[in-house]
Amino acid sequence: MKKITVLAATLLGASSLLASSACFAYAQTGPYLTMLGGVNYTQDNDMTTNNGVTTLRSKFNPGYDLALALGYHYGGLHYEFEGLYVHNTDSKFNYTNAPTMTPASGSGQSSFAKQQAEVGLVNVWYQVQNYSAWQPYFGAGVGLARIKANLGMTGVNYTSRNTAFAYQGLVGMGYVWDSNWTLGVDYRFLGTTKINYVLRSDNSHGHDYLLNHSLNLNFTYRFD
Repeated sequence: MKKITVLAATLLGASSLLASSACFAYAQTGPYLTMLGGVNYTQDNDMTTNNGVTTLRSKFNPGYDLALALGYHYGGLHYEFEGLYVHNTDSKFNYTNAPTMTPASGSGQSSFAKQQAEVGLVNVWYQVQNYSAWQPYFGAGVGLARIKANLGMTGVNYTSRNTAFAYQGLVGMGYVWDSNWTLGVDYRFLGTTKINYVLRSDNSHGHDYLLNHSLNLNFTYRFD
C-alpha cells in the first residue's frame, strides 16, 4: 500500500510539473529578448572577374556567429528584429590566370584572409503548440547584410565591402525552463543576393553569394 501511495504521489508531481510547463509555454504573450551564438560554415566562394580571365575559389574554416533579437510573441507567432554578426577565415584557395602570379594558375594557403557579415533581419517564426515544455519552432527572415571580405593572398586577392539583400530560414527546438526563460538549439541558413568583389591586381570585378549554415544555442527571456 505504501508503494502504491508513493507511486501515486510521484505521478501526481510529474503531471503537475508538466501542466506547469505547458502553462509557461502558452500563457505568455508579450515582449522578449533572445541571445544566441554558435558555429557556422560558409560555402566556398567561386569568383570570376568581369574580364573573364582570373578566377578564384576560396575555402573557409568553420567560424562563429553571434546575434541579439528583440521581439514580441502572441500565441505561437513571434515577430522580431535581429542583429547578427558572422565571422569566417579563409583557409586555402585555388586561382587561374592571375597576371601577378608565377605560375599564373595554382593554389595557396591564405595567411590573412577573412570574411565578415553584419546583418539586420526581420524574422517571423512559429512555435508549435504541443502542450509540453519542449517547443519545436520554424521560421524565416529578410533584411540587409553588410559584407567585408579580403580573400586570397598577396598578388591574387579579392576585396569586398558590399551591402546586399539577405534572407534566412530556421528550425529548432526550445525547452521552457520557467515562466521567463527558454533554452533552445537551432539550425539557420543565411543567404544573400549577389556580392561584388574587386581583384586588387588589375581592379577587375567579380561576384558571388554568401551562403552560410549555422548551429546555435540560444537563450530567450520573456518580460512579464
